[in-house]
Amino acid sequence: MRAYDRVRSVVVAALESFLFYPYCVLCEQRLVRPADLVCSACLDALPKVEPAILDEENLSSHSRLRLFVRVASLWWYSEQVETLIHLLKYRRRPALADAVGARMAFLGEQLVESLAVPAVLVPVPLHSARLRERGYNQSALLAGRVGKAIGVSVSLNSLKRARYTRSQAALGKEERLRNVEGAFEVTSSTEIVGKHCVLVDDVVTTGATSSVCAAELLRAGAVAVSLLTAARA
Repeated sequence: MRAYDRVRSVVVAALESFLFYPYCVLCEQRLVRPADLVCSACLDALPKVEPAILDEENLSSHSRLRLFVRVASLWWYSEQVETLIHLLKYRRRPALADAVGARMAFLGEQLVESLAVPAVLVPVPLHSARLRERGYNQSALLAGRVGKAIGVSVSLNSLKRARYTRSQAALGKEERLRNVEGAFEVTSSTEIVGKHCVLVDDVVTTGATSSVCAAELLRAGAVAVSLLTAARA
């Protein structure tokens, strides 16, 4: 790069930093670490789920979650949590997955250590059409961040969304289940057989999507399936 180009790039970067300084997407205060997009104070203030981890005894009364041995979630789905998730999913803020995934890692480690069998993280997949539209799968980004933090591999290609489905957001409980029935399939069981699969998603609401995914993973030979999400509605 020529000296002129180097100087120009530095000047442009400085101007962008001055004119469009990075601020927290929730409180709009200037960030110490611009790449985070959200400040630690805001993340600390989000409503934490208690208990964060539900075991089989707790899950027995949740018909849609009975296939899981553990379900762990960071936050309740409040207005600010909804803002974070929507920015991550729909407003092209993939960098938020790093800050959120870092918080999820502690729960992910507890799930992995809860069973004495090898574990693998499996993100809930997007349909290829939606993946092209969005440019990334937020669940895969979260799983990647968690996996890196706790030293567990991520299986990106074992579970596939076989058909396009409507968004679950505007559907009722029964409609959600019908919408995703038969929508997922395990295309390769190599990384699934004999493993404790930790399914990773952004939000669990009725459990329709996650339960269908869990059924496919168990059918493919998983020893057990847990669920890890950023939020619980």
